Amino acid sequence: MMIIILFLLILLFTVIEHQRKNNFHQALFILSLFFIVLLESIKFDSGMDFWNTYNHYQFFKLNDTRYRYEFLYKYLVYFFRNILNFSYPFFLFFYYSVIYSLYYFSLNKITKYPITGLLLVFACTVGLFGSNRQLLAIAIGFFAYIYFLKEKKISYLGFILIATFFHYSAFIYVFLLFLDRRINDKIWIVTLFALLLLNITGLNFTIFNFVISNFAPEKISHIIKGYNMGFAKMQSNYYMFVLGIIRRGLPIFLMIRYKNFLQHKSYYQLLLNTLFFSLAAYVFFFGKLEYMSSRVSVYFIILEVILYVWLIPVMNKMGKKNLYLIFLLLFAGLEFIKYVFSDPTPFIPFKTLFFSF
Repeated sequence: MMIIILFLLILLFTVIEHQRKNNFHQALFILSLFFIVLLESIKFDSGMDFWNTYNHYQFFKLNDTRYRYEFLYKYLVYFFRNILNFSYPFFLFFYYSVIYSLYYFSLNKITKYPITGLLLVFACTVGLFGSNRQLLAIAIGFFAYIYFLKEKKISYLGFILIATFFHYSAFIYVFLLFLDRRINDKIWIVTLFALLLLNITGLNFTIFNFVISNFAPEKISHIIKGYNMGFAKMQSNYYMFVLGIIRRGLPIFLMIRYKNFLQHKSYYQLLLNTLFFSLAAYVFFFGKLEYMSSRVSVYFIILEVILYVWLIPVMNKMGKKNLYLIFLLLFAGLEFIKYVFSDPTPFIPFKTLFFSF
């Protein structure tokens, strides 16, 4: 229940933020960030992948081959566990403070409604609550996308390499370097139909395995193949596929629908291409590669937050302030419910060092 209460609290702060009748929105924003960091720090036997990361920290050895964790994460654990001798909760408090500090600076840069942005970020990533490595990789990628991709591509690439050494899947962000250009919408439509055809015929699986086997480093290739074999039962039906298409197509529709209000933004074309790329990746990976889809999708879904907060002042000017706020709250609520209640075991009841609720 604690994670539900936290979500409802941020939702309440979001409603207060949209009233714009007070001057303590930043205080509520910081308080929301602190509550998330605190809950991540005191969790025990809750959230995703808890015992693996806990045991890895408690009994850490640099040459331990039981955990296939990335270079930077292992050395960060080494520094806090073996040199500073910090307990796991103190390590988590520092670790998640870094993650949500990145969101603090990122959201404040793109919007005057950072709590709304945080609500959407939290709803979209709550399914990874406790996934230390990937959550930091996502936060670094989000920060780098906002601050560096448009104007400082070398800096962007540097941050993405850092993110990759916390979670290999963050390497997908490298491809966004090639999207900062004008790409005709018709090209994207043709690409989507081609990828759909590959998916239907099963050639997507063949092509992916060929690329991974011949071009990816052996260690990464082994990890990916193990995931795809171990999570084969994750395959969904085509009803879920259609819902996924609608889910990822919605922000594209909104960007095109409100193009006249948004195209002056320097990131407009880049973000539109990114959202098309997100949809294309979903179409390609769905089915036998669905676990890969779940790993990759979150890196793009979180970038949708940029569009949704961009649209707040647009809707305010159009007199649709309350209607759009309701949409955002419902959207965040549905995302939260999808991730938490599809498998509530890691979240309900939420167990901490001091209590379970």
